[in-house]
Amino acid sequence: MSTNSEDCPLCTIQPVHTFNRYDTWLQCDACSTWYHAHCLKYQNVDTIEKFYCDQCTDEHGPTIYKQEQRRSKRTQTRLNYADLNEGKSAGDERIWSKLLRAKSFKPDHFKRYKSSQLTIGLLRETGMTEPFVVEENEPCLGMKMPPSTITVHEIATLVDVSSQSELLNWTLGLWADYFSNPVRDRIRNVISLEISGTKLAKQITRPKIVRDIDWVEHMWPKMKSLEYPK
Repeated sequence: MSTNSEDCPLCTIQPVHTFNRYDTWLQCDACSTWYHAHCLKYQNVDTIEKFYCDQCTDEHGPTIYKQEQRRSKRTQTRLNYADLNEGKSAGDERIWSKLLRAKSFKPDHFKRYKSSQLTIGLLRETGMTEPFVVEENEPCLGMKMPPSTITVHEIATLVDVSSQSELLNWTLGLWADYFSNPVRDRIRNVISLEISGTKLAKQITRPKIVRDIDWVEHMWPKMKSLEYPK
């Protein structure tokens, strides 16, 4: 915006006498010449992405307008997450699992590799620009996981529950009871679970390729006095 004391190239061609004290100006994105928006007969300059004057349209094309955001006409269910967390919202407390079961997902396009193919050379060649999938935990993968039959209660006994309490009077043991209870007063979640230095951590080993490229694994000083980063 600028005061009207200055004319634009179009003012002498098609003079307009209905000036306001302040006018909106547009600068050509090609030649950088400034024009009054009202001389260009533009009502809403906010819709313009790139402006080209008449002298530049032959080389750069016409003025480009912003694309309107597409809005879905489908009705959407709005959920009050705060009320759900506090147990104030009436409804199905297992809504999330039902929503997931009602939806279908397209197959992913990620490349599949065998454990024997995972080498530093492969990572350098591909650059790891997108995720990849290893479908089988073969011995050469070097990964160890707890048995698939492990339960939430068993995890609670293997983890130091006293260090996992963020809510007043809530421990991991109580989370396990809540998880197993078919009747729930509200929706709760565990954002993260720190297992470093616990009995459960001894049952888990990261894949060898992950350990090979881990900077902490190779660069962190091997001194007992320094706490290993979690």
